Amino acid sequence: MIELAARGIVLLVTSMVVSTSLARAQQAEPSEREAMYYRYLEFASYVKGGSIEPYWMVDGSSFWYAEGAPENTVIWRVDPNANTKTTLFDTVRLRQALTALLGHEPPYQGLPFAEFSFVEGEKAIKFTVENKDFILQLDNYTITPLPPQSEEERTRHIPQVVWRDVAGRSRLWEVLSPNSSWFAGVRDNNLWLRATNEDRSVQMTVDGIEDYGWSITGAKWSPDGSKVALQKRDYREVPKIPIVHWLMPTVDVERVPMRSGFSRTKAGGPLPRAELYVIDVETRQQVRVDTGEEPDQHVFSVTWRRDGCELLFLRASRMLNKLDLMGADPNTGAARVILTETQETFVGQYMFSELEESKRFMWMSERDGWNHIYLYDMDGNLIRRLTEGGFPVLRIEAVDETGGWLYFTAHAERRLYDTHLYRIDLEGNNFTRLTEGMGGHFIRFAPSQQFFLDTHSNTDRSPTVELRRADGTLLQVLSKAKIDELVNELKWTPPEEFVVKAADGKTDLYGVLYKPYDFDRERKYPVIEYIYAGPQ
Repeated sequence: MIELAARGIVLLVTSMVVSTSLARAQQAEPSEREAMYYRYLEFASYVKGGSIEPYWMVDGSSFWYAEGAPENTVIWRVDPNANTKTTLFDTVRLRQALTALLGHEPPYQGLPFAEFSFVEGEKAIKFTVENKDFILQLDNYTITPLPPQSEEERTRHIPQVVWRDVAGRSRLWEVLSPNSSWFAGVRDNNLWLRATNEDRSVQMTVDGIEDYGWSITGAKWSPDGSKVALQKRDYREVPKIPIVHWLMPTVDVERVPMRSGFSRTKAGGPLPRAELYVIDVETRQQVRVDTGEEPDQHVFSVTWRRDGCELLFLRASRMLNKLDLMGADPNTGAARVILTETQETFVGQYMFSELEESKRFMWMSERDGWNHIYLYDMDGNLIRRLTEGGFPVLRIEAVDETGGWLYFTAHAERRLYDTHLYRIDLEGNNFTRLTEGMGGHFIRFAPSQQFFLDTHSNTDRSPTVELRRADGTLLQVLSKAKIDELVNELKWTPPEEFVVKAADGKTDLYGVLYKPYDFDRERKYPVIEYIYAGPQ
């Protein structure tokens, strides 16, 4: 009996070990669908090319961009005037010169860096390899090592995080002045300036306290960098959110202001009070801007006039059905109403764009039911309407005052999935579409406003980057995405566009349908509906 019991225990233990091992093996070897799920989380890594980050050069039209980083980095220089695309560096020559200094071959096969900065008027570059800085003379490929920098020196020109949310995510960074002399930031509810050319910080205010302090959100530097406009925000009457820390030895409740970089409050609850100031960098003088007597309102800084004579800001009613564009004297704080927008529901999009060579500005408004662009003088007098029709303008992309053209993106086609670039002259005539091909078009204009980059794709067409003249003439294709890995390894198929009728049986609703990679027409599937109104 004892022997049989012992054998039973051995068999039981053996069975448990085998079962545990099988369970672990099953856990270690996920199903094909689970493995595919995790591959899809890395979707972007299966797409090669189809996007570029241009770095514009001093002529305002030429630019460079990096491709193939990090394994085989190539840096291209594009000259739109000559319509050429050439390598900016002799890679072999640069690697040989760098090997002599490092004492060993640089990493990878191409350029050992993907970022650099021009110095000496684009006759030389500064780059970093293995945490060491070098200067390369472009005429003879002489490389000179720079003295080692401390961590403080290396990060001096990098904006620092000034605020994180309750999850620890970076939400606000210091704001660099136009002359690159100072970073504006907030410490302990007060405004501080951090110098970029030396290890020095200056405390500009001393009156900030918890829940009633200075905010860098929306801070705007004057064009010459002599003043900074920012808000002092009062959250003392705003209810706080209880955060329960369950993993403490004793449960702890922390109450934090109802905000996440931008002010948030419950419907019907008190808003944070916004006080707008202009602070002089040299004298530290604070000038409070007159934003009106209404306590329950929103205030947003917009920009400075190009000559720095006025700070422009928005004043919105609590219900957001009235919006004032305001101009403030930075020396006295006196403010004036330039124009007012009202709606029965709420004022939607707005965009302000001042014309450089005249005292005029562009303003976007939905006053006729569609978002369109209007031309005003700086006294708020309407000069003319520039765009019209049964379509919404999305954003102003560029204004060429010399040539007399306004460039903007809009949904002006019958196919509502598409976003295109258009232009119209400053008299409101000669409305023309400039981009080709179905789908969405993302536009980047050169500083010269004579050329633009068009990155476009559709649900069934991979991204392509084209270089075009301002009139839409195609010069060359710079990059086209390769999706072979996407198709072969993820078994990806493009989503399908569809149109259905709303509950009224008349209104068209447009959507896009994504199917599983192993979609079976004979099966039924649950549907996840993700709509414009939420739940983001």
